[in-house]
Amino acid sequence: MRAARSVLLGAALLGLAASSAGAPAVQREGREARPSILDVHSAGDLRSLVVLRLECASDLGRRETTLFGNGTVRLRDGLPGEEEMVLAELDPEALEGVLARLEAEDLAEVRAETRDVEGEWVERCLLELPLREGGGGPTRFRFSRYAALPLGLSRVVAIARELEEVAERGRGLGLPAGYAPRRGDVLERSDGARFRVVQHTADGKGVELLGLDVPLTLYLAIDALGEEFVAVVSRDGPEP
Repeated sequence: MRAARSVLLGAALLGLAASSAGAPAVQREGREARPSILDVHSAGDLRSLVVLRLECASDLGRRETTLFGNGTVRLRDGLPGEEEMVLAELDPEALEGVLARLEAEDLAEVRAETRDVEGEWVERCLLELPLREGGGGPTRFRFSRYAALPLGLSRVVAIARELEEVAERGRGLGLPAGYAPRRGDVLERSDGARFRVVQHTADGKGVELLGLDVPLTLYLAIDALGEEFVAVVSRDGPEP
């Protein structure tokens, strides 16, 4: 296994704080105060207490993002036995913001499994929320990467993706700031698959991408490229 890397990140990154996400902060004082997810598990070791875990895997590799109760974010990424591990640390404000957002979502009526496009190249994902045990509804959710998820579940997955991006920033990955795709660019997806930019959409707000390692064509908004891709492999195409 490759050596782990660690970085300290604050609440300002990615809007993880509750105030920037629009979720109510967990109140600590006054008559309306209520315990957070961690308050009711305070007797345990927060360093090993799993708050959220998202694992997505396909034949191309495996990617796992885990948030622990002390604010540590762990990302494992790569082929089995060859995963690179990156650690990031959320400051208390950022951690509280994440907890408030998780507590705001009602997943009691969400099905434990969502079926969608299947195939050897399509990632299957498992989301685990152990601290919701006993609160009604499932604590484990299975779905494919491109499944249309219920709103509450999609918001929780979005939180996991933000945490994933925090860890990615810790190892220096990610599309360059202000990246503008052009025809011929080759981008690397979070699972290691490479895609070539074929053309812009008619409205100029999206791009068509063709898989080089997988038989898949994607249409993504330019603003959403950073959610799927972690690096620009090459820029051999013409200037726009």
